[in-house]
Amino acid sequence: MVGAGTGQTTRLRRVGGAARNGATGKPDAVRLAIMAAGAAKYSWFGPAVVARTVADGPFGQAQYGQDRSADEAIVRLTGLATLIASWASTVLDAE
Repeated sequence: MVGAGTGQTTRLRRVGGAARNGATGKPDAVRLAIMAAGAAKYSWFGPAVVARTVADGPFGQAQYGQDRSADEAIVRLTGLATLIASWASTVLDAE
């Protein structure tokens, strides 16, 4: 299943629960719609992280203090950016 090991599996299984409660539509089509919406909504994320790294300026909000450098942010956010890219890839491959 897409997103295995990321916590995404549990959320996507809820689509099956919606069907049991009267929702119509194929679960795979609903999963693809969720992935397409997520990929579209967060399409800015990967480029923003890379742009911040190239600028090599202060990263993120000072009050958060999660990353001291752009390199640390890249390491921390790579998994999320990869997940968003995989959603887009899955949707495009399904067409």
